[in-house]
Amino acid sequence: MNKFKFVEINCPICGKNNTIFIGHNGGNYHPNKKGLESKIYKCRECSLFYPNPLPIPENIQNIYKNANDYFSYYASQNWEIRIKEHKKTLQKLLNIKKNKLEKNKNYKLLEIGSGRGDFLKSCKDYSNIDAVGIEISDDFIKYAKNKKINIEKKDLDQFISENKKFDFIVMIAVIEHLINPDECIKKVTEILNKDGIIYIDCPQEP
Repeated sequence: MNKFKFVEINCPICGKNNTIFIGHNGGNYHPNKKGLESKIYKCRECSLFYPNPLPIPENIQNIYKNANDYFSYYASQNWEIRIKEHKKTLQKLLNIKKNKLEKNKNYKLLEIGSGRGDFLKSCKDYSNIDAVGIEISDDFIKYAKNKKINIEKKDLDQFISENKKFDFIVMIAVIEHLINPDECIKKVTEILNKDGIIYIDCPQEP
């Protein structure tokens, strides 16, 4: 069982400490008794909903220990369907670049938090996209390897230190997992080429 430490925080987006209590989420308050029970607040300044105190896992690997179990609950679509959806996203990104008169160009793409590799798999059908993915979960990386998809085990800070630049940076169902999403986006811009695109996909729940 994973252990957590609880840390009192200000709003991770605007940094203010002006909130209204909304209710509880997770644990007994979750429809399927999933997750850790937390108090949820809404920032009066920027309207962000966030848990406070913030539960921070002592071992991040335990959170994402089994790729099959994790995705059977959190992903309503199977592998093949999700790949088709990802291809639609890729086409939209390429169309934006076409509108900027960037024809016949090869693009470098980074996916942060590649999970089990379904987005990277969809990239393989595009000869003009050189895609790389990073992930911190050993189980997710192993799952992807069994699908013949290579994902590097690195966190964002490690990757930034390599001084590589990208035309597309993709974060699918990642930002809601971050302790400080605003700081992450600032870091991501350091490795984005001029006129590059950051694509963020986030699930919405009441």
